[in-house]
Amino acid sequence: MAPARVTGRCVRVPIRKLPDLSPEQVVKLQDALLSNADALLVSALSLLDQGRVALARSLAILGLEESGKAIAVHERRVQVVREPEGTPFRCEWLDALWASHEQKLNKVHDFLRWEPYWFAEQPPDPDENAAMLGTIKRWAERHDNLKKRGFYVELDRNGKALSPADLTDEDSLRAVLSYVHQIGWQLRLGEHIEREAAGRAGGGQPSRRRRVLGVRRESGASRGAPNGSSRRAVEQRRLQVQSSWR
Repeated sequence: MAPARVTGRCVRVPIRKLPDLSPEQVVKLQDALLSNADALLVSALSLLDQGRVALARSLAILGLEESGKAIAVHERRVQVVREPEGTPFRCEWLDALWASHEQKLNKVHDFLRWEPYWFAEQPPDPDENAAMLGTIKRWAERHDNLKKRGFYVELDRNGKALSPADLTDEDSLRAVLSYVHQIGWQLRLGEHIEREAAGRAGGGQPSRRRRVLGVRRESGASRGAPNGSSRRAVEQRRLQVQSSWR
């Protein structure tokens, strides 16, 4: 249940239940989320190049929220494969995340901290990642106000106009955007890994549960799995971002 404030009282508003989805709809949803997240993040970088820092940050937060939904959908896809045949795709924790901006951003933070599908030569360092991801954590705590600051002129308590143009945290925003850009590749690699595992475990014609991962009769399909050049490009970008935070 989500809290809402009405006439000074805190009441409980029912969280909207998501519709149940067929395996094909789940795959299409994941593709749409990753595509939209990428479009928002690319647009944010373009605005940064124009010096529109506040608006870029607002779009970046929207892109991160879409990424958080994509991560949650992926995790549910992996989870439902291990549950009894006929288990609906939708579940309470997914409903709750869909309704919460903060939960979406926290999902991004945790995914990037632990990097479950990282593909560099060296394993990820969760502690180092957490230090670099502090900005996202702060965004999660102040999500709604930060998004609005990019779109609207507000007033402070003393009547001073607060314009989006007053925000100037360009360096940290650019670093976060570059770092987060790897989410799409990691999720695609995760799809490939989980699809291969489910295909090997099931053999033959996949069940409805395994089809939610995109498993088809031809085990070994690698839709979206990054190739060697893509991995090198992401690793190079990661090193550049790490150096910018030191």
